[in-house]
Amino acid sequence: MKFMQTEKKQLLIYVIIAYGITYVMGLLMWYSYGKGLDLSAFPNAQMLYPAAGVMMAYLITKK
Repeated sequence: MKFMQTEKKQLLIYVIIAYGITYVMGLLMWYSYGKGLDLSAFPNAQMLYPAAGVMMAYLITKK
């Protein structure tokens, strides 16, 4: 299967948003948990990262 340039760009944007931001926020959760801060908003936000990745990839690469 050959991917077009646009599809490669969309996949890269999706991976960066869905997994990269989740990883960075995980580090912030780890730090916040050590400080005893409330982490209840993090799971709700992280649940939406894949959808945000799809939306951003589409919006950035649409013609």
